[in-house]
Amino acid sequence: MTSSDHIPLVSVVMPVYNGEKYVRQTMESILRQTFTDFEFLIVDDGSTDRTFAIVQEYAANDSRIIAIHQENKGKPATRNILCALARGTYIAVTDSDDISLPERLQEEVRYMEAHPQIGVVGTWAECIDGTGRVTKVLRHPCSPAVAVWSLFLRNPISHSAALIRRSAGEDVGWYRDYASDDYDLWSRISANYDIANIPQILVQYRVWAGNFTAMHEGAEEATARIVIRERSALLLGEDISEDSVRALRLVMEGGQILSSDQISMASSLCRRLSAAFMRSRPLSFSDRQQIRTIVSEYYFLLARHAARYSFWWMVLLCSQALVENPLFLCRMVPRTFRRFIGALQKKFSGE
Repeated sequence: MTSSDHIPLVSVVMPVYNGEKYVRQTMESILRQTFTDFEFLIVDDGSTDRTFAIVQEYAANDSRIIAIHQENKGKPATRNILCALARGTYIAVTDSDDISLPERLQEEVRYMEAHPQIGVVGTWAECIDGTGRVTKVLRHPCSPAVAVWSLFLRNPISHSAALIRRSAGEDVGWYRDYASDDYDLWSRISANYDIANIPQILVQYRVWAGNFTAMHEGAEEATARIVIRERSALLLGEDISEDSVRALRLVMEGGQILSSDQISMASSLCRRLSAAFMRSRPLSFSDRQQIRTIVSEYYFLLARHAARYSFWWMVLLCSQALVENPLFLCRMVPRTFRRFIGALQKKFSGE
């Protein structure tokens, strides 16, 4: 049997556009995986720098690499081309400036083989800057139920950490032409499959001035609101106003000032979504507690905004947070509660 006759278990897919600065690091991180039964599909999306020459250099020395150059089509279209070419049972995604740690594919394949109900699995990730310095750690929810719930508030899977069951992606037609096309894809896959994360740091996600996320932050936020509005409408069985979804998201954005009406809309929508989600599927005690903690954290964020308008409204939202999960206060004192009290002291002391 020749290598071309062998169908690999995993297809690693990478679109790249003018990525000469980091593409070597990314490719080497894939080629050094402890799991080796993969093909590495790379589409250069019309680069004008030396990107494709670098890719070809690696392809000449490793038969697992299939390199294609095309006129620029944009990321969602290029990702769909890659997924259509892929032969593997699983599709592993990487962007051209991120780094996969050596055991990423091995751990993800092991997880997916043991959990056939999972459509997408991700991992925890380190955020790194342009120099490779770690700036923070993304510890996304691991439980499938909690990860699916988190879709109502934020993207719970780092794209370059994702291993996708090919049948799950094919069922929904892969990516749509959105800025945050991964968030949209996870949401649509979750209609038929669960999603999850492995509680290990197996990817380094690069955030720097030249990457897609940094340059399209506003467009990605617009996608997030579309995703949340669609999910909310399906869960609640009614149309959800754009203003309500905007308020729901603004709460989590640093430096944003919400109006009194926005605080009310966000509180109402969060409460209705969490109650409906709890009724929509069987949940373990641990899952319920994790979801209640997320909701409690959200109410405390709202309370900090409400302090601008009404002391009693602030107290009401804090009370809702503690009613939602009485253990929340004990768990969050070292972080959220002390920070919150400090903010109140500054407000009422006139500082």
